[in-house]
Amino acid sequence: MGLLADYPGTYSELSDDSSLGDQTPDLLAEQTLKPKPKYTDSAPVTTGVLKKLLAELHSTIQSDVANLRSDVQELTGKLGTLENTSHVH
Repeated sequence: MGLLADYPGTYSELSDDSSLGDQTPDLLAEQTLKPKPKYTDSAPVTTGVLKKLLAELHSTIQSDVANLRSDVQELTGKLGTLENTSHVH
């Protein structure tokens, strides 16, 4: 069935000519290819919710960047120590 399997009431399911009525194929396709919403009771996402999520994401990214900087400094220090010890031998 392919992609049309996700759209109930598509042309592939209306193979009986009597169900097509007097509609033109273009009008029929326009009506039948629109997906039916899966979740009709979900509330729309508000700007406030989006701002809160964005703030949380920004905070998480800042924390991750700080942790990465700390890791880089630590690894740079260890690399310097390794370079110093390898020159001694």
